[in-house]
Amino acid sequence: MAQRWRVALMGLGHWYSAWNTARALRDYPGATLVAAASRDPAALEAFTRDFGVPGYDSYEELLAREDVDIVQTA
Repeated sequence: MAQRWRVALMGLGHWYSAWNTARALRDYPGATLVAAASRDPAALEAFTRDFGVPGYDSYEELLAREDVDIVQTA
């Protein structure tokens, strides 16, 4: 069985990058979006609502997760 990478997005300041990455992950069988982090509460709330993943206002909390294989900064 092939590895399915678990991806988290950190920093949602460039919404076009973060949202497009998350949309692309929906169609990519080799990875799945598992979390996001941002210090902007409004962006984090909108992103987690749109993509149904947990959100963190602390980058350190996101990086402490053991079930994240890749962190993409956006």
